[in-house]
Amino acid sequence: MGQILNKKDFEEIKTRIADLKRDDLPLWGKMNVGEMLCHTADQIKLATGEIKADDRSKFMTRTVLKRLILMGMKAPKGKVETMPEVNPHLQGSKPVNFDSDRDYLLRKIQEFIGFDAKNVQAHPTFGKLSKDQWGKLIYTHLDHHLSQFGS
Repeated sequence: MGQILNKKDFEEIKTRIADLKRDDLPLWGKMNVGEMLCHTADQIKLATGEIKADDRSKFMTRTVLKRLILMGMKAPKGKVETMPEVNPHLQGSKPVNFDSDRDYLLRKIQEFIGFDAKNVQAHPTFGKLSKDQWGKLIYTHLDHHLSQFGS
């Protein structure tokens, strides 16, 4: 399983993001490539507290589902409902310019890598996460969405 805090995994993700094209079409799901860039940056902003979301965690999501996801279980394609705060069709960030949105996502990843571990926020669904756990979740989320666009 990947970890965005691992230099090799970060470099792999960075290359995959650089390979995206503005006209890439999704293999599944409702987001276009620009919306995906904003959505994945918004997830990182949840970790750092730049975006606030209501606590939706339940015992099962804080224990069983969290553990499965952190062990590398992949999300089913097109089956997980995106929370409104990070959904570009609802309250999430909207794409502006493909190149600047892609650069912004890369900056947010680098900011997370340098972010103080004691300031990471709880996840709205999985509850309390360490920086290491957030790093795994961010990698898994990016991997999922980059695969969505064939990268």
